[in-house]
Amino acid sequence: MNIVLTGFMGTGKSVIGKNVANILGWKFIDIDTEIEKEAKKTIREIFNDDGEPFFRQLEKRVCHRISKYNKTVIATGGGTFIDIENKNSLSKNGIIICLKCKPEIILKRLTSDKNYIISRPLLAKPDPKANIENLLHERKNIYETIQLSIDTSNLSINETSRRIIDLYNQSKLNVNYPGGSYDVLIKHGLIHHIGEQLKNINVASHRKIIIVTNKTIAKYHLSDLSHSITNAGYEVIECFIPDGEQYKNINTVNKLYDDLIKEKVDRNALILAFGGGIVGDIAGYVAATYMRGVDFVNVPTSLLAMVDASIGGKTGYDHKEGKNLIGAFKQPVSVFIDPNLLRTLENSEILSGFS
Repeated sequence: MNIVLTGFMGTGKSVIGKNVANILGWKFIDIDTEIEKEAKKTIREIFNDDGEPFFRQLEKRVCHRISKYNKTVIATGGGTFIDIENKNSLSKNGIIICLKCKPEIILKRLTSDKNYIISRPLLAKPDPKANIENLLHERKNIYETIQLSIDTSNLSINETSRRIIDLYNQSKLNVNYPGGSYDVLIKHGLIHHIGEQLKNINVASHRKIIIVTNKTIAKYHLSDLSHSITNAGYEVIECFIPDGEQYKNINTVNKLYDDLIKEKVDRNALILAFGGGIVGDIAGYVAATYMRGVDFVNVPTSLLAMVDASIGGKTGYDHKEGKNLIGAFKQPVSVFIDPNLLRTLENSEILSGFS
């Protein structure tokens, strides 16, 4: 996975990115520099000769190319994520961290270079401070969609670098229970690497992976998950259950049993729950009971499932006399959490998870 630094000009992306790369022993790439190499012109010359739309096309091409790199610290331009495709490309193989800074400090940093007007064509106007504030306001919504951020206003290069590395490393929690333990792995963009992670927890490649999900989630994310797992050499079987609490019942459980029997799934298979709490509860119960138990992995897609339902092994379904009256404790062999999956949730679902 890469580390992608974004944010407004003057927040320190390039100088901090180089420092982080040096500490980690990784490569460093500045997208603006790559654009200049490809165009054989400076950024200002591209803006003057060809215009901003042409620059943005070059930027998109460069983002797509470098998104395939590994162990690289990438510094984006201040407006790189104006185009959502650039963000999507870079997030598939890296965590994105937004660097922020107060406007007056941005101006101070930029004007410390006498050539800043030449190197920063978007500031080539009277009253650069007002222009900085206007551009920050225009891009506010873009920067606020980045879930990880650091304010560099009062931090040294080394302090900021250490915080970036800490964010990158804070991705694994260990859960202990009476019969053993398992890890909860948390990474932005992790859905594109689930196949690799299954290998990391010693799931043999000959084992079938049964993805249990619903069509609401499948519409947004299933192709990415299935692609990751099949690329790692596993056979994938997709099983769908209806979406909604009213379907958390014995009929849905029986439908899954029928699907597994039809596919000749044996005890060597692994059931992967891909959804919110209902999917996790149903898939986990089936994993606990089908052929007296098969391995189980949780990939939660709602905030509530990420912080609660996917952890602890609680599985089951509702009875007409009460919620979760029938169930079992079935601990997963691992939990994989990709916070990027939360982007497709409505705000009410996020608030529910926080509550």
